[in-house]
Amino acid sequence: MTQSESSLDGDASPAHAPRVLIAPGPRAAEALLLSEISRACDEARANPLLFALPLRVIVPSRSLREHVAARLVAANGGLAGVVVQTLRGVCHELLRTDERRLRSGDTLMPILVRRAAAQLPALADVLAPLADGFAVVDASVRDLLDAGLTEVNADAALEALASAPDAHAAERAQAVVLVALAASRELAALGFAPRAALFARAAERVRAGGLRARAVWIHGYADITGVQLDVIEALVQHAGARIVLDHPPDPAALAGETVGLGFTERLRARLGASGRLACEPEQPAKLSLLRASGSGAEVRSVAEQVRLALQSGVTPEAIAIVARDLAPYRFALSTHLRRLAIPFTGGAGFLDAAGRRIEALLAWLEHGGRTPTDRWLEARAERRDADDLRVAFHGIGAGRLADAARLDVAELLDGAADYVLPVRRALTTVSEADAGTGAGEDEPDAEEAERELQRSAPGERLRATRRRVPRAVLEGACAAAQRALDAHAALTAPQPIGAALERLAQFAAKELHWRHETAGGAELARACAALADEVPEALVLDGAELRVLLRRALRTAGVAALGGSGGGVRVLSVTEARARTFAHVFLIGANRDVFPRSFNEDVLLPDALRMRLEAALSDIPIKRRAVDEERYLFAQLASAAPEVHISWQGVSDDGKERPVSPLVARIEAPGLTIARAGPAWERSGASARPAH
Repeated sequence: MTQSESSLDGDASPAHAPRVLIAPGPRAAEALLLSEISRACDEARANPLLFALPLRVIVPSRSLREHVAARLVAANGGLAGVVVQTLRGVCHELLRTDERRLRSGDTLMPILVRRAAAQLPALADVLAPLADGFAVVDASVRDLLDAGLTEVNADAALEALASAPDAHAAERAQAVVLVALAASRELAALGFAPRAALFARAAERVRAGGLRARAVWIHGYADITGVQLDVIEALVQHAGARIVLDHPPDPAALAGETVGLGFTERLRARLGASGRLACEPEQPAKLSLLRASGSGAEVRSVAEQVRLALQSGVTPEAIAIVARDLAPYRFALSTHLRRLAIPFTGGAGFLDAAGRRIEALLAWLEHGGRTPTDRWLEARAERRDADDLRVAFHGIGAGRLADAARLDVAELLDGAADYVLPVRRALTTVSEADAGTGAGEDEPDAEEAERELQRSAPGERLRATRRRVPRAVLEGACAAAQRALDAHAALTAPQPIGAALERLAQFAAKELHWRHETAGGAELARACAALADEVPEALVLDGAELRVLLRRALRTAGVAALGGSGGGVRVLSVTEARARTFAHVFLIGANRDVFPRSFNEDVLLPDALRMRLEAALSDIPIKRRAVDEERYLFAQLASAAPEVHISWQGVSDDGKERPVSPLVARIEAPGLTIARAGPAWERSGASARPAH
């Protein structure tokens, strides 16, 4: 949109106020939302009867919910009668009072999808030979159901696919549609509903007047598809909701053009909104660019700039460090922010002791006798002999659990009381008479012997004693390995999930010595309790299906937070930072193929077939359109603060050249230069290198 097209919608009367308000950037959008809510709160203070119903603010994520709530309190002080919640939270609230009592089948859906896909030769012939090959069907099925696939429009979808030129691809895509229908029917027979059905029922409740509110504001959305868009539409048409829509300025344009007309087109078309701006833009953000040599140099330079901002009086919570993918920066962020004593919060860190133990348990469930003995020993809680056993099994050559189980300890030791490890413990002195009795002990090298002999008494000799594993400990470990194999066979046999979870709990307590207070024990107990609550107890699962459910239930268990969990500089992913505003934004990792991220088409439902499906499912997501989303997210971040710092790696940590993101390369502004940050030893110059 050019400036000539961006006239304001501010002349509308209150009775005919536009339902969609478009703001030029996240700061302008947030300011518009806060001013409207403040005005509504003033009206409620003048007429306390209005407090009988809440004013609702609906946002897409928990991160934005917390941010909007904090900004409302900061701008207005304590607020009564204002509720900030996610769209999912609104739907759950509506369904809690629904007489139909739909239960979410999200947990069961992957299992039913796999079962249905295995029955269709078009999918089974291709996917069955692959390790967990049917997992790829799950994402395609979710896209179809979220786009509104039901028994009503299924025939139209199948007909649209039948005319595709690639007959084999069309047959596989039709099979995916049939899988989605079969899984939905099976889910309904078990008394559950797919996620899409929950949103559809919530939309029905909104249309029936089931949402109690004096006003509804929707903030932070730009593109939304399928059944969730149905809920938004119902809120606008039947609950009087108003939407604040962000069209951020293009950081590469000098004429005030905005990004968003194309990306928000689907939402605006459904709601009958124009592309006219409802408010004036904020001052353009001041951009700075940085090219760094590796992740460490990049994060160190950013941390130093953050510290300067803190020293100038900026509150930590008003500063954000954002990345499209935080995973490659976890170590650098943890190291340099702590070294400079910068408080920070957010981001997923590394696995803690509980997480490593849970991963070892899941590896045992998946591989059974092929589980490395290292992983099995890691799963056993608080075993003081674990390190010695690990070295012993490596020395013996028992690298897998099955090898340890069939190890003949008697033959191995041949009458010896211990297994001698190839690890020296210490140098000790023994008498000449006892010098020949130390089977398996090493003579020290000449230099060590000379030093120790000067301190030893006459008639004594040196011996380099080695660590040993007693015969009983080794036999006990081998017997435990066999019991683990037996337990694996019993656990992975087809059986009701209630019985399987009980077997797993008994094995973890008896053989792995997991307790509620040990690392992993409480997490496993919570996951089993959640599965017992969400899955019918009598449902029969095989071992592969049990692993799928357990991995989903434990996917966040044992992941330590990168930073704190309250105040401090915000460390966020791009998705978490969406629609949020700050005083300073530091966007790191702006490299090609990272931001914008690269996309792979769905192998079962490629875009060519998805576009054919649009005739029956207008909201089916098209993967290639994600490029517009990446451009939108970048533009939004580049205007989310008065000062925005963008950095990338010119070379990787191992010295390979890395190109800058095309989103950054197209930025041209008067006086904009690119700063450079090398490694610490290079930047220190003649001055002393800081100890931290």
